[in-house]
Amino acid sequence: MFKVLEEKTGIANSYVNVDNVYDITRELNNNLTDKQPPWVFQTWLEYDNRSTMDIISEMRCVRMMTNFDSPDKAREKKIFVER
Repeated sequence: MFKVLEEKTGIANSYVNVDNVYDITRELNNNLTDKQPPWVFQTWLEYDNRSTMDIISEMRCVRMMTNFDSPDKAREKKIFVER
């Protein structure tokens, strides 16, 4: 899936770049579905026939949880946000 996203969006093939693709959910939430490319709605057999955005949403959730999965990380992120 990352390879297809890299080809279609130009975003580097990396888990770290999930947030860049996740931003499309804001457009979808505001009914801008007709302006989206087909890969946004593509389903993937190897991922239990889930859509690209379903997979990206889950990956973003996991990524956010790992950013704050310990008191030290949470404190570090809090200090960064306050600056």
